[in-house]
Amino acid sequence: MFVNYKLSSLYHLLKQAINNNPDYVVVIDVATLTPTSTTIQVENGPTAVAVTPNNQYVFVLNASDNSVSVINMQSLTVSRTVSLGSVTPGFLPQGMIVTPNSRYILVNQFLNNVSVIDTQSWGVMNINVGGQPGGIGGLAVTPDNQYAFVVNYQNNYVSQIDINNLSATPVNIMNGYSCTAIAVTPDNQYVLVSNLNTTNYYSKII
Repeated sequence: MFVNYKLSSLYHLLKQAINNNPDYVVVIDVATLTPTSTTIQVENGPTAVAVTPNNQYVFVLNASDNSVSVINMQSLTVSRTVSLGSVTPGFLPQGMIVTPNSRYILVNQFLNNVSVIDTQSWGVMNINVGGQPGGIGGLAVTPDNQYAFVVNYQNNYVSQIDINNLSATPVNIMNGYSCTAIAVTPDNQYVLVSNLNTTNYYSKII
């Protein structure tokens, strides 16, 4: 255990180091809100960070390599790097989220797919959702682990992914255009979607 840090907040404060080398993350001491001497080297172009609710792993999305670095929180070292496939120029991954049960990591690939990493096997599967899923805030998961939602920037809909069978279903967004971010309320009753024209919300679409 790490006795020098407030663990409940430490995991949320792993940041991309904006220092001499951008391919690092840095650990911030919550008590002083200053960087510690601990830096963790990852792969090229880290753009997003996600944490498992069980506090076991931190994941860093390396957009330039289309990979995810897995940081073990006990040792603060990279335990593995998971490749998400070949890099397509102009269609880099943008956002990442972990399911509340810590089982899956979802990455929105701008090339019409959501990549799903299984943290038990570290295998990867791609779910075609179409419509250029994108945005750092473009993924959301229901607190009960039943569904994930991803915005489709190119089209006026979101895709609902069934976590149990990892299949996607489109949900039409009336009067929407270029969806950019999505969130689920803690009671599972509403999904809110922001887009360039307006903000739409839908009751009990889950």
